Amino acid sequence: MKKETEKEKKKRFDKLRGISFNSSLHSDMKYCNDNGLTIYPAMQPNGRIFLFVQLEEKFKRLNDKVYNQEEEIDRLEYTADILLAYKDFAIKKRNKNK
Repeated sequence: MKKETEKEKKKRFDKLRGISFNSSLHSDMKYCNDNGLTIYPAMQPNGRIFLFVQLEEKFKRLNDKVYNQEEEIDRLEYTADILLAYKDFAIKKRNKNK
């Protein structure tokens, strides 16, 4: 895997910050929670984080990524991944209910 340059890292950081502070995504989170979907990070003893999704009784990993709690970019990335997963679910659920 190619090592990120500082410019690429800053661009990715800015994009992730934009996603994390998008208020419409937070309303999708509430909508999803009201419809039985929960996504949350689970921290391992070594400081690594995995994301899990639970829809009513079903429980599984959201993705194969492993995040490092110590890295700010990783914290922004898992926050963005959570919010985008909520958005995807909300869009699918709303389209299904039309």
